[in-house]
Amino acid sequence: MNLLRLVVFHAAIKVVATFSPSSKAATCFLPSLPTTSHLHLVSEADVIKSVEIAEKLWDEALAARKIANEVSARAEQLGQDAETSTNDVTASLKKGKSISVGKVEEAKRAQNLSLELGSLLDEAVEAQKKADEIETLAEEALKKSEAAFAQFLIDNPEEA
Repeated sequence: MNLLRLVVFHAAIKVVATFSPSSKAATCFLPSLPTTSHLHLVSEADVIKSVEIAEKLWDEALAARKIANEVSARAEQLGQDAETSTNDVTASLKKGKSISVGKVEEAKRAQNLSLELGSLLDEAVEAQKKADEIETLAEEALKKSEAAFAQFLIDNPEEA
């Protein structure tokens, strides 16, 4: 409110001073007002940096997604191998009347494949979670870069 009064007062004095014969004397006592300046809150460098951050995060998200897909594909293949091995062991045990060392080894192999599959599935789930988290960060960074660019265009209409 005080600034508004000062501006109005300054304008009134200028109007009076322009019609007064001693206008130089009248204007020398006017308080100086700040000149019009543009405040640029977001610079071009800020926009470029925010875009680069978003691009980096999207690259990381893509890499994490590829890793997650590779682990999932390995888990799928291992699951098929474990299923085949288990079916072979089951069929072998149903055929024979006795348990041999070979049959025990086959059963052990099938069991190890199943355990390995469980570990690989855990790894695949973790890789998917990590990829999702990075993708969320990348999406947020993209929104921030878009907002920074929009503000830059507001701050710098000559750049639009």
